[in-house]
Amino acid sequence: MGAVVYLLDRYKEKVNFVDTCHAIEAFQARYPQTRVVLVEEAANGPAVVSTLHQRVPGLLAVKPEGGKESRAQAIQPMIEAKQVCLPNPRHPDGTLIRERAWVDDFVATCAAFPKGAHDDDVDALSQLLVRCQRAGITQRFEPWMLGPPTNFLKDLEWGGTSLADTLRKAFG
Repeated sequence: MGAVVYLLDRYKEKVNFVDTCHAIEAFQARYPQTRVVLVEEAANGPAVVSTLHQRVPGLLAVKPEGGKESRAQAIQPMIEAKQVCLPNPRHPDGTLIRERAWVDDFVATCAAFPKGAHDDDVDALSQLLVRCQRAGITQRFEPWMLGPPTNFLKDLEWGGTSLADTLRKAFG
């Protein structure tokens, strides 16, 4: 896996405090190998961290540094180097895989940045990748850091591609 970051899933909803907590716990249950959960120190983020810190391992409040565009520029080399991969949202016959329907919207949101109506996906992605860069995770993955065994992606029938290739294919 080396220096590659695999985006397995995404949650994108406008929800209240209680539903935010439920969503984080549901993702933790779905992906128990997760080592870190980042919650932005904005809106009800501090209350979410305070409420869940005993139940969700690795839950951290983060305060983004700099602007969204500067963070996006900082991660652009990783995307161009094909070090950020997404699952293939379609079966070989072209039909949509329901659990991966988020991928098309994610790609469209990333491609529209910074002029698009929404920037939450780019903001969350940049915070994740900046954290990976600072922690040195993109330079060296150890099996214990990843959590799942190396055949984890095969078990998911990954068939993914890089975000850079997906963006080029979709938007030229």
